[in-house]
Amino acid sequence: MKNLIKRIVDKIYKKSLLNKPVVSCRINIGDYVFVSRWLDGDPHDPWYVSTLKEILIDKRGTYFKVDGSEIWWKHIKSITKEEGEEIIRTYPMLEFLY
Repeated sequence: MKNLIKRIVDKIYKKSLLNKPVVSCRINIGDYVFVSRWLDGDPHDPWYVSTLKEILIDKRGTYFKVDGSEIWWKHIKSITKEEGEEIIRTYPMLEFLY
C-alpha cells in the first residue's frame, strides 16, 4: 500500500521539481495533484489529493495550496484523476490525519 505513494514521491524527486522554478514543472492552477510535506513516501505523513488552487513563491521556496486544504504544501506532483481516486481508495482515512 505504501508503494503507490512512494512511487509518486519518487517521481517528484527524480524530476527535481524542488530545485527548479515553478514554471518549469508544468503544473497549472486547476490541475489534479498529489501534495505532501516530505519526500520519503510514508503514507502516515501529511499529504493531500485535490486540484491546485494557489502557488506561493517566497524567499524560503515554493509552496502550493489545494482545494479543501488550508495548508501550504511543499512538494507537488501532477497526477490523473484516476491516480488520485486510487490513492483515496487505498488510503481512505489518511488524507484527514493532518
